[in-house]
Amino acid sequence: MSERANCAEVPTMDHAFTTPADGVPIAPGIQVPTRLLLVEDNASTSFAIRAFFQRVGYDVDAAMDHATAAQLLDDNEYEVVITDLNLSAPPSNEGMEIVSHARRRHARACVIMLTAFGSAAVEHEARRRGADLFCAKPIALRDLRAFIDELRQRDGGSAEPSAEQG
Repeated sequence: MSERANCAEVPTMDHAFTTPADGVPIAPGIQVPTRLLLVEDNASTSFAIRAFFQRVGYDVDAAMDHATAAQLLDDNEYEVVITDLNLSAPPSNEGMEIVSHARRRHARACVIMLTAFGSAAVEHEARRRGADLFCAKPIALRDLRAFIDELRQRDGGSAEPSAEQG
């Protein structure tokens, strides 16, 4: 199993852009939003989660299937990955592959699995693959955000996204 992610050591949070030659800030105080990948096949659930996290300052990409999610994970850097367990008819368990892929590609990301089909065995497998949190749906989005903020803060980084609090 890979080492647990340190969600705080992310170079895109609360940093000033610097020139390569002298390290002098060229845009001090500019904050870059936390990148979040949401993998959810239910359009209304995806819309609600995406809208919530965008409103509180996250830069959210969304995928509805395993192939799109894998491509996004390969092509972008993410600090947070939230995935559903079943991305097609249960028991597809494609979310397990997303957790593994996210942990391999983004070792420091906060990886969260959401599901309406949870069990102790499924949770154990998700955590074995590197999930930081396993949640049953429905979950209050403010509680999900609080977990992300707490984990990132505990690991030593800023938990605040760059936009106004929502």
